[in-house]
Amino acid sequence: MPEGTLKVDESGMIVVGVDGVPLAVQVEEEPPVVRVLGTVVADVPFSEDLCAWLNEANANRLRIGYAYWRDDEIRYAIEQIAAPFLLEHLLDALAAASGMIPALAREAALWFPEPVVVA
Repeated sequence: MPEGTLKVDESGMIVVGVDGVPLAVQVEEEPPVVRVLGTVVADVPFSEDLCAWLNEANANRLRIGYAYWRDDEIRYAIEQIAAPFLLEHLLDALAAASGMIPALAREAALWFPEPVVVA
């Protein structure tokens, strides 16, 4: 997605490109939450190695946000309480996610013996 573009996907999430990383943004009024989501790697089957990597990454590597697995993808998310909503909080979350997702993708590639597709 070209830098600075904005689109709304079929689920109502706003999809943006930040530093070449596609991110989805979801804002909920009740409860007031802003979510920033992105795919780290795709085509990762569930395994004990996956569980170990996710637990280790969440416990020891991530100061903001969390990594999780769904639909054969490792994903990263940041959720922030948005009351009061400040644009700076969203911009900080987008910047953090756009830096963290490529870093997690590089690290995940070292953990899994089979090739994974970097999203």
